[in-house]
Amino acid sequence: MLTNIHDPPSEGNFRDEHGNTIKPAIVADYNRHMGYVDKADRMANSYTANPRTWKWTKKLLFHLLDMTILNSYILLSTCGGKKISHRDFRLTLVREMLARAGHEPRPSRTVGRLALRTLAY
Repeated sequence: MLTNIHDPPSEGNFRDEHGNTIKPAIVADYNRHMGYVDKADRMANSYTANPRTWKWTKKLLFHLLDMTILNSYILLSTCGGKKISHRDFRLTLVREMLARAGHEPRPSRTVGRLALRTLAY
């Protein structure tokens, strides 16, 4: 990490007298102020379909799609009801989109307060 806001760390191994690790001020400040930006990036990129060989326009489209899916997952999570993982939410969304396109049958299952249609595997 490079910054000119914080003083450079003192020489040493960043441990106190009991052997516990001490975070440098720059790391603590970063963790305090970045919060959900990094978490959202990690969540959006954990299930992405973004090969390195794609043109930048396709990468941008899929990044915006990933952020849209993440925001809808966060909205569903804040509405309360049954908890569902981000992975399961994405799978349910894909199955629902395929079912609406006419590729799969649509048995329903309730998730939270919303009735999402999924396949029972």
